[in-house]
Amino acid sequence: MSKNAPTSPANKSSLIKIFLIIGLSLLLIGEGYFGIQLHELSERQEHLKKDFADMNNINLGLFSVDQWHDKVEHIIKHQVRDLNITAEEKRALQKEIEGVIIALINKAEALVTKPEKKSIRGKLVKFAVKNFVNVDTIKKQVPGIARNIIRKIDNPNNKKQLSKMALKELDEFEQSDVIDSILTANAVATSKVYKKYKVESNEELNKKIQAELKHIETATSTYCSAMLICIVVVLTLWWLFRKQKAIHATLFIMSLLFAFILLG
Repeated sequence: MSKNAPTSPANKSSLIKIFLIIGLSLLLIGEGYFGIQLHELSERQEHLKKDFADMNNINLGLFSVDQWHDKVEHIIKHQVRDLNITAEEKRALQKEIEGVIIALINKAEALVTKPEKKSIRGKLVKFAVKNFVNVDTIKKQVPGIARNIIRKIDNPNNKKQLSKMALKELDEFEQSDVIDSILTANAVATSKVYKKYKVESNEELNKKIQAELKHIETATSTYCSAMLICIVVVLTLWWLFRKQKAIHATLFIMSLLFAFILLG
């Protein structure tokens, strides 16, 4: 009675290689699938966050006409009308105004007395300024002029009038074509996003986006864990076959493919 010949070490090594290649190839396909899913989830998350930010900017932020109108109107009514200048601020403002007035006087004096005035009119103006206008006397009056300006600025009636003028300008701006175009653009953008997510209000949109972002976060965690498990399996195989040098080349090549997918 004949007996089956025992499997030689070479045949055994070849079988292990074949099973390793098949098994790791399937695992590699799974790793690639998980990587693709992560990439798609990342892009989806980016789009969701962009839509979320854009819509909230339109409804609540910088592009919300109603929002910034209320803010500006509040500033005009309370900050301008109820503006109170402290004594220290008045002193600082006094110096600033005096400096501006002095600079204007010096500029005017330089313009009318500059040497290149060759015309008869220019010479007459230059002569009149030098002989009939005392610039130093005018400069001495600068502090009084500055105080008078500050007094007018701090006058309640003037502040009230300034507030009314600012509100009038704001109302006129609201009626301008600029605001109409902004409102139209906002309405088009809002309608487009609502249709995209099949919602009818900003509240519904926020809830839907937040729910989807949470789902993406969970799915991302799952796929990342799956990819790490694949790597752990490969490392485990390295440990199991650490003494079988005949299949190290196969493991090395497959490991490179796994690393390429993981890093890609």
